[in-house]
Amino acid sequence: EIGCGYSGLVNHFISGGYNYTGLDISNFIVSELRQKYPNTAFLNHDIQFPIPINSKFDIVIGMEVLEHIPNPLQALKNLYEVLSMGGTLIASMPNPNSRVPFTNWKTDPTHVSVLTQKSWLLLFGEAGFKEMTATTIFTLPYLWRFGKLFSKFYCVKGVGASILLVGHK
Repeated sequence: EIGCGYSGLVNHFISGGYNYTGLDISNFIVSELRQKYPNTAFLNHDIQFPIPINSKFDIVIGMEVLEHIPNPLQALKNLYEVLSMGGTLIASMPNPNSRVPFTNWKTDPTHVSVLTQKSWLLLFGEAGFKEMTATTIFTLPYLWRFGKLFSKFYCVKGVGASILLVGHK
């Protein structure tokens, strides 16, 4: 998982018996995660630079990460390199065309690469990804605590708050 932060996914993957590796640019977060999950790999790294891992991954996940990177194309190329043949990158990023209330992603100063769905598809293709699919999604923030109904992604073609893009190597 790239940009894992205080990952909500790590528990899901570990409890499911999967191998998990988390990357984050924050040394502080990585240090805390290493203490909390001593048998799990965490790496302090900026994905705009070649990823210093010899392993190949079947799946790389990056939820709401790529918009924070000034050079998303280079990051995508680096992610492509760590995927196994046939591997999948699953990423979400803000949708600048969102019609969901309170989702004006352009006002966040850390969002330096807010692109359209079409632009993201072009970047993924330029990085080498094949068989790409994209849709827009939205979630019900924080309501996941009240049950499975609220923890789903809801697909709303073209107008959702985020873009969900899947690309294959």
